[in-house]
Amino acid sequence: MDQDKREKQIIQKLKEFPNIRDEQSKTTLYQSIESQLNKKQASQRHSKFKWIIPSIASATLIFLIIIMVQPQWFQNDQLSDTPMTTHNNEMERQDQQMKIIESEEDEEDEMEGFEDNIQGFETLEDEVPAGELIYYHDEYNQFPIFTIAVSDREGRYVIPISLVSTSSTGDPNDYYNRIHTFIDERALGVRLFPFEEIQFEFANQNQTIHMTVNDDYEFPQGSTQAHIFQSSINFMFGDYPATTLTLSTESQDYINLGPFGEMKELEIRKMEHLAYKLYQDGDRERLLIPLEVTLSGDRFYTIDEALVEMQQAQEEQNIYATIPIDVIFEVDAADANQLKIFFESHAEFGNNTSTKEMIESILMTAKSFDFNEVDITIEGIDSEIGNFNLNHPLSVPDAVNPVILH
Repeated sequence: MDQDKREKQIIQKLKEFPNIRDEQSKTTLYQSIESQLNKKQASQRHSKFKWIIPSIASATLIFLIIIMVQPQWFQNDQLSDTPMTTHNNEMERQDQQMKIIESEEDEEDEMEGFEDNIQGFETLEDEVPAGELIYYHDEYNQFPIFTIAVSDREGRYVIPISLVSTSSTGDPNDYYNRIHTFIDERALGVRLFPFEEIQFEFANQNQTIHMTVNDDYEFPQGSTQAHIFQSSINFMFGDYPATTLTLSTESQDYINLGPFGEMKELEIRKMEHLAYKLYQDGDRERLLIPLEVTLSGDRFYTIDEALVEMQQAQEEQNIYATIPIDVIFEVDAADANQLKIFFESHAEFGNNTSTKEMIESILMTAKSFDFNEVDITIEGIDSEIGNFNLNHPLSVPDAVNPVILH
């Protein structure tokens, strides 16, 4: 009974011990217990009486160790996978990061190769969007200019957009196969012909321009689309040496151009004798739009006719006059190099946007009639309007509706 009472007291005191976390491994613990047992078994040979007390101590020690270690064993059983899982997750995360890094490096290598191939072709991150400028002239730098084309919202008229490249070597292949990446149709209120389905190739120092489409290519339906396509080709390629655009699919030496039928080539005609007005769809950006004919459908044979047309608005088509309809002016086109225009005074004239845009539209119109400069006189104004100094003849522009690429 004394022994039972003593063991109960020991057990009670053991229960009152604070929880102690043993950091040693299971193997070390097992070896320690085994060592203690071996020692106790060896002492049994000396005395049976002496075995009783050590056995109680050994049992107590084992019991104590079990109580101390059991919670940890239980916890280890529950969390036995946690260190390995954490390790596996970490390895998986590192593996994913390495794959991302390798993928990014591959993309960077591809981009570096692309940039090397096109020798400095710029991105559009710092471009000056079309519509912020409607006129471009730079007498100091001769940057390459690539003309692409869109149409008005109704798809009736072509509007040229000029890509002014400040860092390119001038290879047109780098630009005409990315036309759809340069235009924000919604911001400009325009429509873009589906050029992304078309591949252009310039060869023989731009003496040859070839157009290729897939075998299953379908030309947009309607005669209007055919007219827009032909005019777009003229605006885009009219200043190149090539006089025809050769056509083919992947397997055929012709393209079915819808209303045009099956064709092997298209004529490229330089766009000239144009009247430039202002196009603006709602409150969107403003663009200069060239017209080939009068409202009655007649072509312009003289610049006088074009200037008179520029006084006529077509507001239902978002096209606006650039010269006041009631202003009186005189034109002297005797000099093939320099056009002279005299305007009488008018309430709208001054150092303002409308007068500046009138001058810009006149300069572009004069350029289409092969004049190199324009001497403009406005009664009552003998100074500067915007960046134009009317005291000297003005050079015709390098481009219209520019997108400045950096």
